[in-house]
Amino acid sequence: MKSTFNDLNINQQIDFINEQLNNDSSSSVTKLCKKFGLNKNTVVSRFTKGGFKYDSSKRKYIKNDTLVVQDNVSIKEVSLQDENTNENSINEDMEELLKYKDDIIKLVMEHKNSDEISENGMIIDNDIVGGKTTNHNFKVYTNVKNEIQELQKQYPQFRLLDLVSTALHQYCLKHLKK
Repeated sequence: MKSTFNDLNINQQIDFINEQLNNDSSSSVTKLCKKFGLNKNTVVSRFTKGGFKYDSSKRKYIKNDTLVVQDNVSIKEVSLQDENTNENSINEDMEELLKYKDDIIKLVMEHKNSDEISENGMIIDNDIVGGKTTNHNFKVYTNVKNEIQELQKQYPQFRLLDLVSTALHQYCLKHLKK
């Protein structure tokens, strides 16, 4: 029976199921599928994809021809740009890019070769934070300590050690007499 049912087109399958449901008021789609060795999920899925739905009040599958109407559709005017204007704009952009090509390449290469970690504008040098650590106790002013802690809250991905070490290193680089 299963192969015969599957050989029918979808309308014939619907007619067959509906006829069986009509003939026996105690049967259901589940019972019919079990009776004829059909997988209920496959049958229901096939019917749904075919545009049918089960109407439980009528105890049969019916064509789901519900039409969805969208209200408040507005018409929007679209203006087409002149192709020459658009082409001229592209040419001007290309000329400007070519003008700064060497500078752009230089910046990209510097960025690729950089050993610095930059996250959200915060720059930490890998050469500094990647080395061996040592303990050293020193006093700092309360307002400076509070600012460092606030900075750490803004950049939680960095340790306090990284922030303080980088700040001290940058200060030394800036003010160290050579």
